[in-house]
Amino acid sequence: MAFRIARTPHLFSTLGLVPPYGLAEAPPRRCWSDGRKAAGLIGLVVLLLSAVGVALYILSGTDPCRPGRLPLSHLAVLVDPTDALSQDEAAKVRSTVWHYEETLAPGSWISLLALLPQQPGPVMHVKFSGCRPRDGVDAHAGWENPVRLRERYRTEFKTPLEQALAGLETWPEATTSPLFGALEEVATWRPFAPAPGVPRTLWLVSDLLVHTPGYSHYRPQPAPLQESVVTGLRGVLAGVEILVFLRRSAHTCPYQTPAHTQSWQTVMQLAGATNYRIKPLHDCPAPLPVVRQPAVGRKPRR
Repeated sequence: MAFRIARTPHLFSTLGLVPPYGLAEAPPRRCWSDGRKAAGLIGLVVLLLSAVGVALYILSGTDPCRPGRLPLSHLAVLVDPTDALSQDEAAKVRSTVWHYEETLAPGSWISLLALLPQQPGPVMHVKFSGCRPRDGVDAHAGWENPVRLRERYRTEFKTPLEQALAGLETWPEATTSPLFGALEEVATWRPFAPAPGVPRTLWLVSDLLVHTPGYSHYRPQPAPLQESVVTGLRGVLAGVEILVFLRRSAHTCPYQTPAHTQSWQTVMQLAGATNYRIKPLHDCPAPLPVVRQPAVGRKPRR
């Protein structure tokens, strides 16, 4: 009568035999002690935290608008509404800004500034200033959410800039135009300060007619520039590219003479501006007789 030998390695060990291949005695099971379990959990937590830290470092490196990072470029748009902008002028400014914004790389800055001399304090007021964040177009499929990037671009940049530009026609008028003082404030404004490798551009939307108690362009020939009038502008716009969107009307054209243009060339050279250009928003209409010189401290109405 045949019998079967239990397939256990312990039988071979009892008989002093070597078990065949496949029946070698398995090592006894070992359970982790509480100390080893704790060490393993700590190691797992450290590993997870390290992975999160690496991910955050990678993501922070892709944020061009993180605090402390220099802008790729900075465009400051200074609007002179001391005479209210027409709807056509405001529309041209808006379309020009948005066309420029479409070409901007993430990390570039746009600032919208207004000359509001009737308010106490500085004559230059910030309507908007911000860094253009990424809009999700170049989002990495592995670790970035394009929807969140797009939402940040919309809420932190696009919508606030739209709201600031929407009110151009309603910005308050004033009886004086201290353009020299406004330019000095823009040039010394900390966010617009010069930085290595950062191109700076200033767009000035204005008729360029200065009118203050000490100096005025509202006369057939502009008064000679005195050192005291422009002393604060000396060298402050060094390296800044200037583009003037010149406002013209039947009331301003008699004063916007070649001599007036030359006086601004002298001012910009004194300030150190580079590539100073003028782009008229309108052509001058048929010439009108020069109106009577206004009283000092009061700007003539249009």
